[in-house]
Amino acid sequence: MPLVSCTMPDGFIEEPTKEIDKNLTLSSGKNSLIMDQVLSMFSAPLENLPVIDIGSGEFRKDGRFYLASTDQTYTGQVIEENDEGAVVMTAYFLDGIPNGMMRRYSASGTPVMETLYLNGIISGVKTKWFPDGKIHEEEIWSEGIFKEKKIWDTKGRLVRREFNPVLPI
Repeated sequence: MPLVSCTMPDGFIEEPTKEIDKNLTLSSGKNSLIMDQVLSMFSAPLENLPVIDIGSGEFRKDGRFYLASTDQTYTGQVIEENDEGAVVMTAYFLDGIPNGMMRRYSASGTPVMETLYLNGIISGVKTKWFPDGKIHEEEIWSEGIFKEKKIWDTKGRLVRREFNPVLPI
């Protein structure tokens, strides 16, 4: 798939659409419609679902996440911790398929990336942040199809924009 890319001219400034808010369940209203769809698929509120460590399960050839040593696909939250016990990844699965927000964190607990999945397919806004909480990258996806990407420098200036020329933005 061809991509069109451009570097922004010196002095061009476009404000990032968001920064980290550690207390928000969604860092962007752009994902709220997709998240509503995801939430309606689960039989219970996300906070009532089981939580397991990623080591308690395994991905199989069919791409699904199973409870270790069983034939049971997993529904609930999966977390990954580093050697110091800090959570470095959280994700939700429904019948072994990623559904909902997957977040990656630094060792200090600062969000590094979040991606929204709907039935195992990237949908909505995928975001990456610098360690200071300023936005670094934002990608727009629609049902697994890349639409657009913006990249900011550490001073918050938009320095690059890419888009899929086949799709309207």
